[in-house]
Amino acid sequence: MVEEVPDEDDNEDSNDEGPPVVDVHSTAVRCHSGVYCTEWDKQRRRELEAQQELHHLFDSVEEYELAKWLATSGLSQAAINAFLCLDTIRTRVQPSFASKYEFFKKVNQLPIGPAFTRMTVLIKGDLLDEEGNVMTEEVEMFVRDPVECVEFLIGNPMYRDDLTYAPAQVYTSANCKTRVYHKMWSADWWWNLQNMLPEGATIAPVIIALDKTCLLNFSGDKSVYPVYITIGNLSKGVRRQPSQQATLLLGYLPIPSLACCSDDLRSSKSYEVFHECMLEIMASMEKYGQEGKEMVCADGKMRKVFPILGAYIADYPEQYLVACTHENRCPRCLVDPTARGHSTPTEPQHQTMTLELLRDNYDHHSVETTANLDEIGLRDIYPPFWINLPHTDIFSCFTPDLLHQVHKGVFKTHLVSWCKSLMAKGVLDRHYQSMPVHPSLRHFKKGIMHIKQWTGKEYKMMEKVFIGAIAGGITNPRVVTAARALLDVIFLSQLPTHTSKTLDQMAAALNEFHCFKDMFVMEQVRTHFNIPKIHALLHYVEAIRSWGAADGFNTESPERLHIDYAKKPTVSAIRRMPALR
Repeated sequence: MVEEVPDEDDNEDSNDEGPPVVDVHSTAVRCHSGVYCTEWDKQRRRELEAQQELHHLFDSVEEYELAKWLATSGLSQAAINAFLCLDTIRTRVQPSFASKYEFFKKVNQLPIGPAFTRMTVLIKGDLLDEEGNVMTEEVEMFVRDPVECVEFLIGNPMYRDDLTYAPAQVYTSANCKTRVYHKMWSADWWWNLQNMLPEGATIAPVIIALDKTCLLNFSGDKSVYPVYITIGNLSKGVRRQPSQQATLLLGYLPIPSLACCSDDLRSSKSYEVFHECMLEIMASMEKYGQEGKEMVCADGKMRKVFPILGAYIADYPEQYLVACTHENRCPRCLVDPTARGHSTPTEPQHQTMTLELLRDNYDHHSVETTANLDEIGLRDIYPPFWINLPHTDIFSCFTPDLLHQVHKGVFKTHLVSWCKSLMAKGVLDRHYQSMPVHPSLRHFKKGIMHIKQWTGKEYKMMEKVFIGAIAGGITNPRVVTAARALLDVIFLSQLPTHTSKTLDQMAAALNEFHCFKDMFVMEQVRTHFNIPKIHALLHYVEAIRSWGAADGFNTESPERLHIDYAKKPTVSAIRRMPALR
């Protein structure tokens, strides 16, 4: 009789059974005694004392709904005025506002969030005018105070059940061997920072999203530079929903023409203007990130909140802009610009050393100091806006960018094109067309190469059946192994909840790709793998351990916000101002 001996892995899995364990940080969150009223509660109390309904500015709930539709429909002021002048509206509906002026007067009396402030920035160029004076350009920006935005979000009763005030370490079972990473409060950055702050401090991890966007597809170069802000205390599911309004518009950065600058200076001057503007915007966070501020939270409790920049959501061009690095460098580590295809991690960027080099070059500006900047790929920008932000390491703030790095970059630009070139013409499309129909899969009945506008949803659907599509079309099985390993990294990076085991699997899959990637070189598809977006995958495991699952920081969210905060207002403005057309 043969006795069956369980494997070691089976024993390990069996010890992982049981309810998850949540270890909340012991020194976090000290509340003041008593119950306090948020600004929302005070506003409602004033309305009740005045015996006013929520829609008291309007005659009825129905009229309020009509006003809400008019304000959010994207109609121009002229169209709104024409609508209100219709005989049917005047005689049957009879709203309390008979014209656009009366309508907007009522709308402007509604409660609003943090107010916008207009600021001007004077840019000095290196060109001279006809009188021999240095040419300048004055630009304006409209911004909010980030600390006021944090106070607005953390004190909004609508998010009462979606806010977390203390970090915790989550394990799958009581043996505490397998760690869980999902929301920001379950990751390492918040936990480690809590150890550095006074006992009882409440951290508000500030998340900044930045993305320059073009406003009009058929009208020149009209662009806008919105900056968005939210906090990591909010559930990532709430932050991702535009309808929840949990991500606020922090401001619009100026986009100067820089006509006062020569061609040689124009590029570096644009960097300087960006950092000068962001330095002005983030000024209040320097004080309150160090000292804290008493805030009434959504649960009615008073806490001392420290708003600290935690995560920066941006694609590669904005990451280079923020980090003051050249485009051929990594914004997170000191990898050599010719060695980004290697699988060995390199030394991370050091903020203290970076600031010392930038300051030294600013003070002396010699051949030697310039050479020191060039050695690690830094631009001559001083001061960067993050110079005085407390407890912030800007280089580790950059989060994984699933949309641009993984889906558009690694999958579409690289993996699909590599595999397509190894297959006969049209075979990849025919394989996609021949895939069996399944309810959970999209059937590409015309293939994928005809698609002009790929979205994040389409990328994910293509990735699900990609291995099946290349099977039989690529004769080298090692190439298929490399493709499968890279797809494993892509799928694992998108998980909404990670464990220490899934992160180990992700690292192992990336190592496997690097072991087999030379097959593409042997097949004469590639000559090197010095690709920034392939290199960026090396930082994903560390980033997820620090910030939580990558789906909470996707650049898809700010791109969706562009519709409400940039494009719709622009279209409405153009309808009112024909000169902008």
